[in-house]
Amino acid sequence: MFREPSPPSATARSPVPSRPCQGRRSRPSGISTRTTPWTTRSTWLPAAFTQWRIDYVLIAGRYTLLEQPALVDLLPLCLRHGVGVIAGGVYNSGLLADPKPGARYNYAPVPEATLARAIALRDRCAENGVPLKAAALQMPLLHPAICSVVIGAATPEEIAENVAMSQVPIPAELWKDLRESGLLDLEAPAP
Repeated sequence: MFREPSPPSATARSPVPSRPCQGRRSRPSGISTRTTPWTTRSTWLPAAFTQWRIDYVLIAGRYTLLEQPALVDLLPLCLRHGVGVIAGGVYNSGLLADPKPGARYNYAPVPEATLARAIALRDRCAENGVPLKAAALQMPLLHPAICSVVIGAATPEEIAENVAMSQVPIPAELWKDLRESGLLDLEAPAP
């Protein structure tokens, strides 16, 4: 069961990064009781959307600062069908939390090219005064189909850090810089 995220009030802030989804079907009660598929591949979803009434899908690592393949098919499809998207794996198996040799990516040792891209992202973020974790956490929420992100945490300190990263101001220049350097897809929404 999921509750449609409410816009934050002027006096209350949610520690959970979320926002209303553009184009999301409204439910009078605000509660969804329909199935939420989880996927790392979206090839079966067009058929699922015609067979079942789905309110949300959870995608893992397919729309992150590191890679955005869901821009091509899944996110436009969800917008057309009024299905909200929850982005999981926004740190790409922890790679965007701490890109370094020996890091893991998709449950395996990180390939050199992927590590180099993660390090380039970290460096561009640093040049713009933004922690990589903050950009990785907030970038998916710039897309109108994304309602929320799921963040893994093993300790209370990691939870507190994730909340802090969700509130870091990110200048529009960072997104422009990432696009111009080829590190962010030109089609990814940004302010």
